[in-house]
Amino acid sequence: MTTSVYLQNNTPYTFTLSTTVNPPISAGDWSGSSAATVAPAGQNTQMFWTDRDTGITSGVTFVFNSMLAQKSGEAIVDMQTQVQGTTVWSVLAAGFRNEAGSSSSFDSPWYPDQTGNAWTVTWPQDKGYYSLTLNFISSAGGDDAQFTLSYSVGSA
Repeated sequence: MTTSVYLQNNTPYTFTLSTTVNPPISAGDWSGSSAATVAPAGQNTQMFWTDRDTGITSGVTFVFNSMLAQKSGEAIVDMQTQVQGTTVWSVLAAGFRNEAGSSSSFDSPWYPDQTGNAWTVTWPQDKGYYSLTLNFISSAGGDDAQFTLSYSVGSA
């Protein structure tokens, strides 16, 4: 069964996403590649998927870092997903931390996979502010993670 992680880009900007995983996972057990993914304005983009049946090893915690960058290449935020292998299945969690270019600093805890809950962080950038919300969505193959990014002019 696979779990997917998505970014809904509700901003007027197009971004790039680069995802890495540590420790490494076999190429057939996740959708990773060396190429950056484009996250167009106004669209929902799959950042990556991972096979939680074969790619995730019992007793090992895998951390996926999905770096969101502006056109200039400047990183804005790291959307993190953690999958911890257990003897029967795996445990999913997610969080976020900001990167260079923001006057606000945050590094969230790992939020547990609980459908129906949402966690949001807001930070100033340029002449406005970004809001990033995390939700977990129930799916046939196990829960998916949905990040939603918004931008507003002015102050939060």
